[in-house]
Amino acid sequence: MSLVIGLVFGFVLDMFFGTPKVLKSIYNFIFKSVKDLYKKISKRNAILVTIFVPLIICVLFYYLVFFIKNKNISALIVFESIICYLCISNKEIKKNSERLFRALKKGYNKNASRIINNIQREENLTEPSEIVERVIILTDDEALDKVIAPIFYILFFGVGAGVFYKVISIIADSTNFGLARFLKNLFELIPARLGILFITLSIKLQKFNIKKALEVLKRDRYNIKDANRGLFLCLSAGALDMSISLNGAFFGNGNPNLNHKYIRYNYEIINIGILLNFVILVLIKLLCVIFIV
Repeated sequence: MSLVIGLVFGFVLDMFFGTPKVLKSIYNFIFKSVKDLYKKISKRNAILVTIFVPLIICVLFYYLVFFIKNKNISALIVFESIICYLCISNKEIKKNSERLFRALKKGYNKNASRIINNIQREENLTEPSEIVERVIILTDDEALDKVIAPIFYILFFGVGAGVFYKVISIIADSTNFGLARFLKNLFELIPARLGILFITLSIKLQKFNIKKALEVLKRDRYNIKDANRGLFLCLSAGALDMSISLNGAFFGNGNPNLNHKYIRYNYEIINIGILLNFVILVLIKLLCVIFIV
């Protein structure tokens, strides 16, 4: 029960405060350090680091939970709340979407270009339609790896599993190392498919084009090699009748000339999907605790 309480507190903390600047700086430092490390070490050592570092960190967090639990249950709730807060970045998705929506709405294309290029680190986007497309892709990607997947692993396997997933995600995103990418995709298989259910429900509740969304999902979900990345994009493309390209793959066959309004529509779909995912999984976990215990 402490884990459920901790997750709820962590989710609420993120909704109100988001990720503090100091934590973003720490994350960027870790991101850069991991990237530099993998450039220096051999492939064999990279494999060992990818496997054993996340495992060691995971075991350490499980031990900390066990140790604190035996000392004080209130301290455990505080500890788990903080870890959940650090693993979830829902408000960051909202903040990025709103900043880019406002910039493009006011015609501040250069400002929007600067914002998205800073977020993406390596891209150089200047056209409004390209920026909108990238924001939609970014929102859908981050919904999975910054919110939906961490919630799933924390809720059903503990904070150690949530931290394990986050470490794998950081390694995969910073280095693009093959084993790390494989492990990240593997651990996202179940959360991504659960996410489909909740995002589809969100589309239905908000009266977007659910029929088209499911048609595009069925037709285009294998257009990209990544087993998970295109799933949410298919639903977004179909629901909003738009066309999205990613790494040479295309999703949907609607309007290719996207404006700032698509950012808000897509965020509304994803945000309600995230909230449904959170609430329903928490209720399932509570039922499991009540009836199993």
